[in-house]
Amino acid sequence: KKVTKKPAKKVAAKKPAKKTVKKAAAVKKAAALKVRSVKKAADAKKAAAKNRAAAMKAAAKAKKAKQAEKKAAASKKAVLLKQKKAAKKAKLALKAKALRARNAAGKVAAAKKRAAKQAKATLMRERAAKKRAAKKAIVAKKRAAKKAMAALKRERAAKKRAALKEKADAKRAVVEKKRAEKKAIRA
Repeated sequence: KKVTKKPAKKVAAKKPAKKTVKKAAAVKKAAALKVRSVKKAADAKKAAAKNRAAAMKAAAKAKKAKQAEKKAAASKKAVLLKQKKAAKKAKLALKAKALRARNAAGKVAAAKKRAAKQAKATLMRERAAKKRAAKKAIVAKKRAAKKAMAALKRERAAKKRAALKEKADAKRAVVEKKRAEKKAIRA
């Protein structure tokens, strides 16, 4: 069985003095204000903590974004560098190819030049040989003609001499015949 306490008899309170009531009201007000200010301070603290957390979160997010940006920039830079390197390599390869082609063309041109020079030298040699041969032939022809002429002259002279001798002999024979005839007449 529940035992209930009988309420104490209410004693008629004395009406406090006006001043005391005022003071109590002021104290109450001050207490209420204090409570409010404490609550306000707690709220402010809470808000500050919340703000701080939000700021930290935002800072972390910003840091992350910055890092991501940095990473992207680095990646972009690396790609650009790679491209630059590749372009440089391609340019160098092209240059080398052009140089090789130029050298090859130069070599071909030099070989052609050499061949042309050799051909010209051969032609000149052949021409000179032909000239020499022609000159020799002319000289030989002249010499042969000279020899033939001398032989002809000699032959003519011999014929002339023979004819003269024959004439002289005939003359002598005639003279001798006449002398013999004269001698025969004298005897």
